[in-house]
Amino acid sequence: MATTGCAAGKPPSRLGLERNREAYDELLGALADDSDWRLNFVAAVALGRIGDPRAVPALTATALLHWYPPVRSAARKALAVISGQDSYPKDGKPPAGHFRFGAPATEYLDQTDLRADSRAAEERPFLALRTGSDELNQAELEQASHHAAVASTPDGRSCSITPVPPRCGLRVDGGILLGRNRGEWGGDLVFAASPTDVRLLIHDNITGIHRLPCGIVAVAGGGHKGNCIAHLYLVTRSTAGVWSARKWRSLPAAPVRSGFLPDGRLLIACANRENIVLSADGLLSMANESQHR
Repeated sequence: MATTGCAAGKPPSRLGLERNREAYDELLGALADDSDWRLNFVAAVALGRIGDPRAVPALTATALLHWYPPVRSAARKALAVISGQDSYPKDGKPPAGHFRFGAPATEYLDQTDLRADSRAAEERPFLALRTGSDELNQAELEQASHHAAVASTPDGRSCSITPVPPRCGLRVDGGILLGRNRGEWGGDLVFAASPTDVRLLIHDNITGIHRLPCGIVAVAGGGHKGNCIAHLYLVTRSTAGVWSARKWRSLPAAPVRSGFLPDGRLLIACANRENIVLSADGLLSMANESQHR
């Protein structure tokens, strides 16, 4: 996740607790960063704690337009605090409801609004999700099992070489992209030019690889031992023919399933029962809000 360089590398949440006005501009940048909703969340809280009225326009836009409801809630509360209509808990030890995401930029992220927005979340029935024309079917995935180093223990200390069946695959120029998801044992995304030429792109649990107009997207993440950090990776090929993947968007929780809706958008079902939609041009929205945003 992106972090700001303000105030000697302190996380946005800590800057808010310290009411560090010198970090104002960088916190505005963090609020607008579309790669990670968690960074947007803590930036909104930090700006609310600092209380600078100059943040009102940016917080208002976030409260109205951000794709994730908890971020909108955080921006609304920040606006209420700045206007004197609400307040945050007193500075000092984080109150109940705070937790860590394991990333410096989200230290002491307040989960109160997260709970309020998701407590009534219900798993909605899936539409008949479609697979892309370039995606491998089950028979092709079984044939595409590749040899790779696989951890024999969760800590990765013992490894063996064994055929590993991929969870998903996509035909691309010069070969295929393959993704594995082995839960606590880890997974990976690889490019296979041939059965003997397999190149690792990233270590992460991969649940889907899809081609959209905005690019090739790998859906990744796992929820083992409370680790709910999950991402969409953008997979690209350089002019020299080298494939790579970079973190592109964050998700609320580990993905369970992904596939195309009839209108061509990608639906991603997350383990917290929230369904996320990725549009053809790379914009995220909640499935139940897609008709209105």
